[in-house]
Amino acid sequence: MHVRDDFWSSWVQTILVLESSRSRRFRPELKEPFFEYLGLFEYARVLDVGCGPGTFARYLARYIKPPGLIWGIDRDRTFIEYARRRAEKRGVSGYMKYAVADALALPFDDGTFDSVTSYTLIEHAPNPEVLVREMARVCKPGGTISVMAVLSVESEHGLLRDPFDRRIEELFRKFRKAIEPLEEAYHVGRGLPIEEIPRLFERLSLVEIRISGFYTPFCLDDARYPLAEKERILREELTEPTEGFVSRLFEAFPEEFGEGSPARAEAEELLRLVRERCERRLHELRSGVRRWTVEGRPSLIVSGRKGKAP
Repeated sequence: MHVRDDFWSSWVQTILVLESSRSRRFRPELKEPFFEYLGLFEYARVLDVGCGPGTFARYLARYIKPPGLIWGIDRDRTFIEYARRRAEKRGVSGYMKYAVADALALPFDDGTFDSVTSYTLIEHAPNPEVLVREMARVCKPGGTISVMAVLSVESEHGLLRDPFDRRIEELFRKFRKAIEPLEEAYHVGRGLPIEEIPRLFERLSLVEIRISGFYTPFCLDDARYPLAEKERILREELTEPTEGFVSRLFEAFPEEFGEGSPARAEAEELLRLVRERCERRLHELRSGVRRWTVEGRPSLIVSGRKGKAP
């Protein structure tokens, strides 16, 4: 199979899923903690490494103004093209820039930024030490380097607790094995756990290393979400990504998923179960039935300061 530069947005997490989940995660009340943890200020020059569709960079653009500057880089071209369109639509493209680039070879001069950060990247980096070295290289002396990642803590209660879930998850695990060679090539989930980052920061001579974090739980029955938003979340985060994933399986593996094959039958079963689950939950929401199930995992932030030149 040909490895494309839109692998992540095609096979791992779509734009809509990342946009929706991260928009809920980066809430306005977190502005002050982020400024403290990431070493930000109103006119800072900031780099978001592995920015995805640019959700966090646009969040920062609410609070950082010119002559401050926000850059986002990602190697997935689909993410970057989307992020650029969103920045232009919001009228912030003058001080919000994006580029397709390799996080292990950042296309910036030494000491360009006041703050260099990344979110859910270190756990997928093929060489975490090179990544952090590059982040430190492009950071100004005295600036802040920060790595953020979601902790692998699973809740017993979640949005997907439904009678269909066990079979749906079983089928998903089975089908994801088909793209394991691609995931290995892109190092998905094979990087460094966030808990090991402080030691890496020490080895790279970063100073004033701090451990912080944030947690923004999500409940579909939360009153802050109107019915139309709840319906959008169900479709864009649960149903449509599965439909897209199955469609790509059919396209990428035509022999295995041909008409009448066992794999095709299981894929069609997965689609049926996911759609039925969505319709059942939509009916509950429209009928005023609430489950009050909560999902969400805490995010850890490891930050350190680049020592000033002697």
